[in-house]
Amino acid sequence: MRNRPDLDETISVETCHLLERRTDWSIRAGARDLELTAHALRVLLQLDRVAEETAEFVAVAEAQGPDGGWTSTLDRGPGAPWVSAFAALTCARAARVVADPRLARAVSRAVDFFLARQEPDGSWADPPTWTRLDATSHPLSFLHIARNGVCPRTDEVDAARAAALRFILAGQDRDGAFREPEFRSPTLVVASGSAVEMTAHILEDSLAGALSAASGPKPVREAAARAAGWLVTAQSADGSWDGGNVDHTMDATRALMLAQRVLPEIDAQGAIEGAMAWIVAVRNPRGWGDFPGRPTNLERVCDGLDTLVKYGVYRRFEVAPIVRLWGYATA
Repeated sequence: MRNRPDLDETISVETCHLLERRTDWSIRAGARDLELTAHALRVLLQLDRVAEETAEFVAVAEAQGPDGGWTSTLDRGPGAPWVSAFAALTCARAARVVADPRLARAVSRAVDFFLARQEPDGSWADPPTWTRLDATSHPLSFLHIARNGVCPRTDEVDAARAAALRFILAGQDRDGAFREPEFRSPTLVVASGSAVEMTAHILEDSLAGALSAASGPKPVREAAARAAGWLVTAQSADGSWDGGNVDHTMDATRALMLAQRVLPEIDAQGAIEGAMAWIVAVRNPRGWGDFPGRPTNLERVCDGLDTLVKYGVYRRFEVAPIVRLWGYATA
């Protein structure tokens, strides 16, 4: 996937595919899985389509619950940290592009939600789907991004970020991975109990995010380098992770791309190129399945597009552009 025309063509084809299936992910068409919606909107963010798709982002802001969080089913029940963080991230990043008060209000209320829901040890909990480490990584990513914009309650946000980072650092094993061996995931695909999945999420959301959004302390840099090093060693010879799990492979690839640019001392280039070759090879005629040969899954289409766009920027060998793709720096 080093050839830029091929990369651009694949991105164009899959973007058309995603837009053709708008009614499957847009909550403007009715109740949808909000995590899928957020996956699709993350792609539109990467493609700089916020201005022309503002209504989709505003619809997410207007789906916010009374407590400032979101639910995946949009049932207006108590907010759940993981999906709330995903929704809040889309609103926070869109608010930088479009000056819409509904987006800004959603970000402010989401900050209140996460500050109120943080546990005394610095974590967030979202059972039974997510481990506590995973459930902490995504809200922390949102707070990194919110803090880099117009952020209310800045002192409290900084304290919450510091507490969450302490929790994350304490959960890292000596080899660099993050594990919760007692956790039993309810699914084999998006498996929060996977050390690969957790390490990738934490590397890009919590550790590299802290280094990108502000000058991170030495322990954070060292933890990020160890996490990246473990992911490289955990990669299979074919370039995938977790036995050909497409979701986990794409997550690990994206995490390593960001880490390689933020931490140039790590040696993840070979792992990234091997992973990208595998990702392209297992693509269906349109989209990707959860595993090679499986039918196309729309969430994996979003993950694939996200990975391809970020790879194109990663190949520019610059830090600032790829950091912006995660939202940790403004345009």
